[in-house]
Amino acid sequence: MVTFKKTASERLEEGDALYDAGLYEEAIECYDQAIKLEPENINTLILKSTVLARVRKFDGR
Repeated sequence: MVTFKKTASERLEEGDALYDAGLYEEAIECYDQAIKLEPENINTLILKSTVLARVRKFDGR
C-alpha cells in the first residue's frame, strides 16, 4: 500500500477550510503541520496567529 504525505500547501488549504468552518483547534493543527514542512512560509505563520487570536490563545499553544 502506498501512502502519500500531504504537502505544506495542502495542509494550509485544509487549515483554511477548517477555519472557515469554525473548527479553530483543527485549523491550528493543520497550520502547525504546514509550518513543520515549510517553516519559512510567513503566510502560514500569519494565518496561525490569526486563529490563535480568534480563540484568544496568545501564548502560542
